[in-house]
Amino acid sequence: MNAGIQIYTNDETVENMNIRTGELMKGVPERHPFRVGSFNVIPFELPHTTYDKEANQLVPCSNYGYLVEHNEMGKLLYITDFEYSKYNFQKMNIHHLVIECNYCEELVDKTEANYSHRLKGHCSLSTCKQFIKQNRTESLRTVTLVHLSGQASDACKIQKEIQEVAGDNVLVQIGRAGLEVDLNLCPF
Repeated sequence: MNAGIQIYTNDETVENMNIRTGELMKGVPERHPFRVGSFNVIPFELPHTTYDKEANQLVPCSNYGYLVEHNEMGKLLYITDFEYSKYNFQKMNIHHLVIECNYCEELVDKTEANYSHRLKGHCSLSTCKQFIKQNRTESLRTVTLVHLSGQASDACKIQKEIQEVAGDNVLVQIGRAGLEVDLNLCPF
């Protein structure tokens, strides 16, 4: 928003951030397609939690994933800050996947303050692998792994295991500042 870029999200987020927003934040209804320039976008709900300090407990938090389609890149699925996906996208023949892989189960410190939130609000390596197995088709070209935990992830292990699931013909990368991913469907 500070850069003047339009933000599309759910109405709950727009309401909660009302003080900081204006015309640059727009609430869109779940599963209702909309256009942004030449991109078609479908938002969908993903299970996520947040910690309510007043109630001293985890509470559900509205969160969207997005299916984005464009003639030159095909279909990109963006899902992050989620425990699991209740949707299956295999019939959509996704070309590009940007997915959270927040933690490796064996590296999570069960005594950390946000232990429950990590499990209920973020995607584990095993959940990420299962999602890719269930949704992978021959169309898949790239998987970009994002939102890795600094304390509970092993980037090399994650990339290796996701590559095994995605297959040799899929480019699997860990998201980082400056990373560029070629989303063009057309060869050169």
